[in-house]
Amino acid sequence: MSATLESYRLTRFRLPLQRVIGDSQVRFEKIFVAALELRTQDGQVGLGFLNSFSLPPLTEMERLFENEVWSQLKDQSIHPLLHRLTRPRGGNIRSHLFEEALDQALWDLYGKQVDLPLYRLLGGTNNRVRAYASGLDFHLTSAQLLDFFAHAVQQGYSAFKVKVGHSDLAWDVARLREVVSV
Repeated sequence: MSATLESYRLTRFRLPLQRVIGDSQVRFEKIFVAALELRTQDGQVGLGFLNSFSLPPLTEMERLFENEVWSQLKDQSIHPLLHRLTRPRGGNIRSHLFEEALDQALWDLYGKQVDLPLYRLLGGTNNRVRAYASGLDFHLTSAQLLDFFAHAVQQGYSAFKVKVGHSDLAWDVARLREVVSV
């Protein structure tokens, strides 16, 4: 149960998008994802992800992780790292590029150490949740919006997340009415 972190691996991907995605504040025509794998001395692997509309090249990410993060993790036990309060938390406050991926990987490892799936580790009682369709649809035309959510209905979705935040409130209201009509 007290396995310590021994090594890590970063993998960087560029994912092509079939269309623009985003909300009123961001617009993505491409997206980058990086996987962070943390390995313990007993061979357990925890996995976490980060994504952005831009990420540095892999060699730069590895340099940043090695210099800014890994020195605080290497040879450390998982559980204390989860509760370390040496960094800001919440909102868009990030102490480093890898913060979310690191949290995910550590929780993944801890769940494996105590032999519990994450939903149970965090107090959940049901391993299923109701999913909703989210189109990251702010930049879609009305026709594209209707096509997207009609397709989601055909796939069995009954709940939707619609992006609003237009400077014209009437535009947002009309947008919501369009989705309700699907």
